[in-house]
Amino acid sequence: MSPELLVLTPALPPADRLVRLIWFVLTVAESIVGLRVLFRALASTEAGFVRLVYSISVPLVAPFRPIAPDQSLGPDGRRVVEISSLIAMLLLFLGAYLLVTLIDIVAG
Repeated sequence: MSPELLVLTPALPPADRLVRLIWFVLTVAESIVGLRVLFRALASTEAGFVRLVYSISVPLVAPFRPIAPDQSLGPDGRRVVEISSLIAMLLLFLGAYLLVTLIDIVAG
């Protein structure tokens, strides 16, 4: 291989890697809580994957549960809009955005 063909890309600075990691973690957390909201609104049966999503999302949603009660939908009340999960999604995003902005300010 000739030296002209070997182009090394510089490694990302640590601040950029940290920002990417924060957005990745936020995307995973938002996806899990978003699936929880969707499954609860559709009154999905708690089998397999749905149960896994519920169990993983409990720690993400638990701090926000006392803020607002769930809203039942339909005559049977099985469908639920989890207001606390929507608040969790909003505040998780806001926290990640503020953290990324702080890193950008500090790292310049």
